[in-house]
Amino acid sequence: MNKCERFATGALTWEATYQDGIGGNEYLAGAYDVAVSPDGRHVYVASYLDDAITVFYRNATTGALARVYVVQDGAGYPPFLDGANALLVSPDNNYVYVVSRGANSLEAFHRNTTTGALTTASHYYDNAFGIDGLAGARGIAIDPDGEALYVASQGEHALAYFLRDPATGLLTFVRAYKDNTPGIDGLDTADAVTVSPDGRFIYVSGYGEDALAVFRWDYPLHMPVILK
Repeated sequence: MNKCERFATGALTWEATYQDGIGGNEYLAGAYDVAVSPDGRHVYVASYLDDAITVFYRNATTGALARVYVVQDGAGYPPFLDGANALLVSPDNNYVYVVSRGANSLEAFHRNTTTGALTTASHYYDNAFGIDGLAGARGIAIDPDGEALYVASQGEHALAYFLRDPATGLLTFVRAYKDNTPGIDGLDTADAVTVSPDGRFIYVSGYGEDALAVFRWDYPLHMPVILK
């Protein structure tokens, strides 16, 4: 079946399963989120119960995976992966960002684009150094140019907004948008966040009130603003 035929029929063919405790695979207990690096070389899995990030090498031709690296909470790393439940790879391929609900944290890792290995770059956690809106961190998204990063947080019913330096991968906290504050609604138990391809709109699901909150990027002010 060629590419056009596959798209026309929607057909999928099962290839393989990589399961915790089977075939040498470990650190996948409570596997919660997955991301493929934009360069297609590696797959990253956040495991909520193992408090870990597992790195797989990806064969671009067959799609087959081979585990090559693991980062686990407290295993030689600072304990900021407790309840790791969402992650992404930056558009430039150089960084991986992970949010952990149990640790109320956002972790930035430098990524080795050859091996997929991760090295801690910085930590961001709730109520430290002026950062707010990360309690119960649940979802994460980055804009297409890699200059803004967003975290949806269930515990604070909030959207936390960070500016990102593409050169260093480091983040600067700007503001937490919280449900039921003036001009903001729809963030009760904020669960997931995504950004439009043009970077102009941010969408946040409010699990607790069956809602979708929409923010528009305000270019003159360099801030998201709520849309009514």
